[in-house]
This record gives sequence, C-alpha cells and structure tokens, in this order.
Amino acid sequence: LDDFVIQRFPVTNAQYIVFLNDLVAQGRGDTTLEFVPRERGGTVGAQGSMIYGRDDKGRYQLVPDSDGDLWDADWPVVMVSWAGVAAYAQWWSEKTGQKWAPPPELAWEKAARGVDGRHFPWGDFHDPSWSCMGQSHPGRPLLQPVESFPVDASPYGVRGMAGNVRNWCSDVFSESGPEIRDARGALRVALGTSESVRVVRGGAWGSDPRDCRAANRGFILPGDRQPGIGFRLFRVDAP
Repeated sequence: LDDFVIQRFPVTNAQYIVFLNDLVAQGRGDTTLEFVPRERGGTVGAQGSMIYGRDDKGRYQLVPDSDGDLWDADWPVVMVSWAGVAAYAQWWSEKTGQKWAPPPELAWEKAARGVDGRHFPWGDFHDPSWSCMGQSHPGRPLLQPVESFPVDASPYGVRGMAGNVRNWCSDVFSESGPEIRDARGALRVALGTSESVRVVRGGAWGSDPRDCRAANRGFILPGDRQPGIGFRLFRVDAP
C-alpha cells in the first residue's frame, strides 16, 4: 500500500456531539435528526428513539440510554448509520481543509497489523485483558474510553483495532475481498451509493477472540445501527 494517514482513535461521543451542535448552530438542526445515534426501531423501516438528549436550545448532550447507562464522552460513538458517518467525514473535511473518509479496508488492516502478518495488533497470542472484548469484563460487557487497553495498539500506534468497536470502512462489501492489482492494494475510497452494503473491520466490546483478529471482516447495511460498530477516518490523498 502507498503511505496514508489514519486517525489513531475512533471518533468519540464528545467529538460527535461537537459535530451535531455545530450543525445546530448553523441552523441545520433538522438535518441532525438523521445523524444522531438512535436505538434500533421495533419494526422494519421504523426510526428508533434518540440516545442523546437535547437542551432547551436544541443542543445535544449525553443522557442515560434506555438501559440506564450514561454514555461516557470518551467512549467511541456507536448506533450511527452510514449517513451519519459520511456527514461527519464531510464536516471534518470542511473544518480541516483536508479530505477525510472512512478508511478503505486494506488501509484499515495495514494500520492494524503492520507488515509481518500478525493475527492481532500486538502479535499472535490473544489475552482477554489486552483489548476490550467479550471476556475482558468481570461483569456486564460495555464500551470503554478509547484510551483504555493500551496493549491494543498496532505497530504504528493505532489504538482499539482489536476491541471496543468495529469500524465502518468505505468499501462496498464483496465476498471475494478488495481488489488487488500487481500484488498491491489500491487506496481509493469506494463511494458506492447510499444503499451500498459496507465493510466493517475489527473487534468489539462483545466479540470473541476469533472476531478480534485483524484479518476478520464483516458487513453492515447502510441504514443499520449497531452497539458494537463505530468509525474512524482516513485522510484521502495523503501525504
């Protein structure tokens, strides 16, 4: 792969709320209703209730969810659809003057495991205490702040690739995997359409060890929202 830049941590609730509230301040509060984290609807096509709360000026804030859990500001944001991921990437691109998008899955995997074919970001042996996964918790599994589990770091210092949340990728899912030409992977962001099924990569707070492997891959429907799926961004056309 060519050189690239990827965010060290997944996007947090604190960062995502800044995004939503900036849109509110611009008078675009109605558009945020599509992007805010929501519970999954009870029927197909139904929109679930918002997980964030709003103050009397319409600004978003953290409140207890339907299970009574107060989301931590430093947890990765979850329960966001592809529309929210894409909107955040566009907003961050405008803020920074650089183009950002969810990473191509080959870039995600390279950032997670380096060049030596290791199974996990830290090596080949798995221990539940090294990443936020299903067996890491003495009680009920939950998300953790992004700087938790410092062993879950890749050779490049990218964190949380084996646990806490899986990551949305830009690729449209193909069972045969991403396109390889001349033994090299392309870092093109595959935009697809708003209906395209997307790749997800990484382990999550409820995963088993097999699903924490850096080579593990799955998919998600663009309108779906999952408690174990968040995102981080990749800088397009860098360096």
